[in-house]
Amino acid sequence: MATLFDKALKIAKEKYPHEINHFEEYADYFVFDYDDGEERTGGEFSPIVIRKSDFAALNYAPIFFNLSDDAEDVGDVLAEGII
Repeated sequence: MATLFDKALKIAKEKYPHEINHFEEYADYFVFDYDDGEERTGGEFSPIVIRKSDFAALNYAPIFFNLSDDAEDVGDVLAEGII
């Protein structure tokens, strides 16, 4: 049986148009991207977010940069690594 991480990574690889070599884990999300030393939060290299509860693939900016009063706090990074 696949772990949450394995399932999320599989979905991210299907949706993300570039190689994935980096991840971050949060309480409710996994974030996957191509890390080449440049910080990207938008554009074609914007990270892909996979929500743990339903494995929905989401855009990074609305989750991590929603500054409205009712925005969800994604919390701290629980784990980070190279794939």
